[in-house]
Parts: sequence; C-alpha cells; structure tokens
Amino acid sequence: MLIARGLSPDAFSASPFFTADIREVVLTQLEGPAMVIDLWRPGHGLQRLDRS
Repeated sequence: MLIARGLSPDAFSASPFFTADIREVVLTQLEGPAMVIDLWRPGHGLQRLDRS
C-alpha cells in the first residue's frame, strides 16, 4: 500500500491517482560563463557536468 503523508490511496478516491516511473532527472543552468548540467538516474546517483 502506498502512503502519501500518512494518507492511504483511498483518501484520494475523488482525485486521479497515478504512479510516475522516473528514469532520469536533468537540471540545466548557467553559472557565470559555464553551463552546468546536473543529471540523476536511479542506481547511478547524481552527476554534474560542467561545459565552459
């Protein structure tokens, strides 16, 4: 049973309830003159790539 903040899925019966299968998260930002890419994948942890 999935519990979100102490509530069971039955507490959401009036709302759509779904599961997200996230395989990758990417955050791209500028830090001064460089582009910085933070990449996360399950089992691989967080990687930071710096493109100057």
